[in-house]
Amino acid sequence: FMASEDNFITAKSLEYGAAAVFVQDTIALSEAMTLTAGVKSEYDESVGWNTTPRIAFVFAPSGGQSFRLSYGVAVKAPSVTDEHMLMPPQGPGGPEIWGNPDLDPEEATTVELGYRMFAPNASLDVALYHSTLTGLVDFLPNFALTPVLGGAFVTQAQNNTNATALGGEISGKVKLGPKIKLNAGWAHEYATNDATGAKLPWTYENKANLAVDFALGGGSLKVAYSRYSEVLQKRLDGSDAQVPSADRLDIRFSLPVAEGRGEFMVGGDWLLDY
Repeated sequence: FMASEDNFITAKSLEYGAAAVFVQDTIALSEAMTLTAGVKSEYDESVGWNTTPRIAFVFAPSGGQSFRLSYGVAVKAPSVTDEHMLMPPQGPGGPEIWGNPDLDPEEATTVELGYRMFAPNASLDVALYHSTLTGLVDFLPNFALTPVLGGAFVTQAQNNTNATALGGEISGKVKLGPKIKLNAGWAHEYATNDATGAKLPWTYENKANLAVDFALGGGSLKVAYSRYSEVLQKRLDGSDAQVPSADRLDIRFSLPVAEGRGEFMVGGDWLLDY
């Protein structure tokens, strides 16, 4: 994480302990319907244990299609940056930016309705979802710290935002031959602050992606392109910045090793336009 010493930003290191336990079972309610229920307990050294449920009904009226209704809760522990950042002002009159070691985990409760159609060499997935987001972390002014710093302006990480996200996505996979697979998809999401109705920062409204997998000499080469549109960023001074689009290219080559028990991978991703 980043820390401030004598008005310089220097790198630090921390060690965190984490663990997780997951239990799940699937029950056949009829020939066409199944119920899957699970519970996950996660431990993070900064916030302790959190237990979350997941349940899903799947209805498959025929061998080539299925419908899914699911409910689940997920938690996200604060990042090292959220907890421990300490950054001096980046310009005259700018704020000091502080982390907060007393943050709670962010929580998302999601209900999703999905449909899948599949054939031997192709599949199509469609999903609609509604998510309730609580305790989201944002860097906001903390005026209680201003007198401590002799009048300096401080923004600090706080669990102060609740939000609602509505979205949908469609994706398809096609096997073009024994060595080529094509994946394509489009997603739309709109997430807003429950208190203000404003769009959440660090979100995008649309994402389109295209990926091709090539089988090469026992390994595989994956080339993926994604375009994000209507990206909302947040500047260090707390103001919002709307970015019309962002393009990302990802190229990776993987090769099985140790008789298939492991994998060697090399590649990278590039932000082409932002």
